[in-house]
Amino acid sequence: MSRTTGKNEIVRDALECIGYQIGDIVEAMSSDSEMKVKELRVDGGPTKNKFLTRFQSDILDIPVLVSEAEELSGIGAAYAAGLGLSLYKPDIFQRMSHIPYEPEMDSEQREARKSGWKKAVESALHY
Repeated sequence: MSRTTGKNEIVRDALECIGYQIGDIVEAMSSDSEMKVKELRVDGGPTKNKFLTRFQSDILDIPVLVSEAEELSGIGAAYAAGLGLSLYKPDIFQRMSHIPYEPEMDSEQREARKSGWKKAVESALHY
């Protein structure tokens, strides 16, 4: 930050921070499970922000699918219970409609930005 940093830069950086943090979680889950995450399905208030959703797709280099139903917590729990009781078939989640965001950032820029994020986190942890 500098004396010329404005509101727009702070908001953008806050949104990018969310994207980086979620990226770290997805990468950790993928590493721990030894499975590649092929797509990220999201819902909730922040997903209304197209910049955040696009950035998330770019940083993870996978499609991000925003549910057209805004809050899926209750629906997801109901579907999971229904699956457990054999009321639904496993494809129930495939039939939900989504707005797709495909990654557009080139790999060189992605790696440079992720490297910068990791350096910033590392320096904050050792401050």
